[in-house]
Amino acid sequence: ITTNLVPYPGLHFLLSSMSPINSHSAPTRGDPKKVDHKAMLPRGFDQLFSDVLSPAHQVINIHPKASTCMATAFIVRGDAAIADVTRNVARVKSHLKMLRWNEDAFKVGICDTPPAGHKYSLLSLSNSCGVRDLLHQIQTRFHKLYDRKAHLHHYTRYMPAGEIHAADEALTSLIAEYTCIEEHQVPPPPKHTINSTSCCPPAAPPASEILRLGAGRIAHFYDHHGRWMGSVGGRGNVYWDWLSSVDRSSLLCE
Repeated sequence: ITTNLVPYPGLHFLLSSMSPINSHSAPTRGDPKKVDHKAMLPRGFDQLFSDVLSPAHQVINIHPKASTCMATAFIVRGDAAIADVTRNVARVKSHLKMLRWNEDAFKVGICDTPPAGHKYSLLSLSNSCGVRDLLHQIQTRFHKLYDRKAHLHHYTRYMPAGEIHAADEALTSLIAEYTCIEEHQVPPPPKHTINSTSCCPPAAPPASEILRLGAGRIAHFYDHHGRWMGSVGGRGNVYWDWLSSVDRSSLLCE
């Protein structure tokens, strides 16, 4: 999974779905002692692949077709022919928004032992940029409490407050990396690190040379030729000395 589904370090939050998710012996609504015999009919093999792309079969409330997919794995259980699996992968590929430079990022696994009570089953693991929406929702709920210092004393009793702020910054950076791939179809920009030869961070520039980003805002940088240079997500500051090769007039914030 790590080798095939994680093209970039850190972007390893997978979406999972499976089919079928119902039991053959599911009782009817009218009489719990009766069994719905229609549910005992074998499911079509092709329908499994359609189901795992349906929002109703997702473990997380994210539509797999609405965002860019970096890689996907299909794990089949049952006596399935490789030709049938290949045909269905090609079919669902046309419904997914894949990276233009990685359109064949599909991993297939087949286990000939069927699940109990079913002839076939299918598990889908997808590395999708749609997870950024979930991360953004989590961060928004966090800010509602953190900005008011609500319940903060329960955590600062055991850890420094700076670690909480650092975790918030890390989540902002992670959302920005997913945004780079979703909107620009390019790898995320490299993370800036402090020079290992110095134990002290560089001195802060004057206030006039600082771009202050609000919570949830993202700055996109372009060079003199209009080429995208990178993006920085933020709840903090961006220093102009990072932008030596960037046209400062070509700065877009959202």
